[in-house]
Amino acid sequence: MIALGFSILSFGLLVLAPVDTRPMRDLFDRPSVRIVEGGGHFDPLTGEVRPRAAVPPNDAAPAEPVDDASQAEVDSASSSQDPLRRLPPRGALSDLAAPAEKPDDDVAKRLLARPVALDAARIAIGQAVVELPGVEPLELAAQCSSGSLTWPCGARSRTELRNFLRGRSIECEVPNRFGESRESITSACSVGDEDIGAWVVSRGWAQAVPGGPYEDLQASAKANGLGIWR
Repeated sequence: MIALGFSILSFGLLVLAPVDTRPMRDLFDRPSVRIVEGGGHFDPLTGEVRPRAAVPPNDAAPAEPVDDASQAEVDSASSSQDPLRRLPPRGALSDLAAPAEKPDDDVAKRLLARPVALDAARIAIGQAVVELPGVEPLELAAQCSSGSLTWPCGARSRTELRNFLRGRSIECEVPNRFGESRESITSACSVGDEDIGAWVVSRGWAQAVPGGPYEDLQASAKANGLGIWR
């Protein structure tokens, strides 16, 4: 009977206790903060309005460190008033677009004007000299004998070659701009279709270099008593 009475008393206390009509929620969840007019925040848990934290103005923000060398380059570039330098045009990217010019030392057959014979195997062109291959000239002071007579065959051989050339242009294999500087080159030359070296040796006004291309011409000139072989 005592236990039954205690149970009835406990049930009556639960019925008479006030009931919380608020919706059930997790007591460990913090209520959301609501933004109110004026920039503050209303906290429903405490019922207070908290002011928003002050934000420092833009000019109060700490400036990032600037490298002195970099800043100096920027200031120098911005203050420079020098005009832009125009680069020269680039060359053609293809040989087909612009054929390359031949270098000055490119040897080729060229007509040489106003040749002057220095002896029977050397011809002056401006400041340069062409030496005929396979030809051995006489010295200008050379003397030749014909019987009891002695005559200046060295000077005569030069005169004969000058008379043959008569100032006509000759064709030789020489570099470009040949004759504009002091230089010498060995090259076969011709006047028209006639080989100058062959002419000199065949007429007996010079000797042929042993083993050279004009040995037969010298033998013929000696047999016929021409030039220095008279």
